[in-house]
Amino acid sequence: MEDEQGGQDLSSSSRTKAKIGDFARWADELCSEYMKMGVPCHEYWHGDYTQLAYYYKAYEKQLEHENYVAWLQGAYIYDALCAVSPVLHAFAKGGTKPLPYLEEPYKFKEEKDPETVRAEFLARWKANKAKWQSMHGKPSAVERHFLVNGGDVDGADDRRVTS
Repeated sequence: MEDEQGGQDLSSSSRTKAKIGDFARWADELCSEYMKMGVPCHEYWHGDYTQLAYYYKAYEKQLEHENYVAWLQGAYIYDALCAVSPVLHAFAKGGTKPLPYLEEPYKFKEEKDPETVRAEFLARWKANKAKWQSMHGKPSAVERHFLVNGGDVDGADDRRVTS
């Protein structure tokens, strides 16, 4: 469909149908991708489209978790092979024994001494305080309270003891 000057008529229904057809194909392809992420088909087509972003984030987190589990399994297998490797050596001396397997699972979180945690927190807090003061130049109301009453913000009392 062309207009009088030989150009294409932009209000053409065939062009609009082509765009709708492309969108429909694209939406159909995305449906299977979102179903793989756990979105029910009915919810994909008739539900709240803003929820799809949450499904996608959850799917990414699931993949990240599965990747970590696979890595952890590989670490256990590696440690087990390293433990038995002295026995598997072709020229191992008689009486060679494998190293013992781990007594307990890997620890995920380091247990830190509460005093170390407090010291690290105070160091970070003082660094942030210095940065803030260099940008703004005046202490906050909480800081003024401690400074007026003779203590530092970290709770240390800098007043002289007179007896």
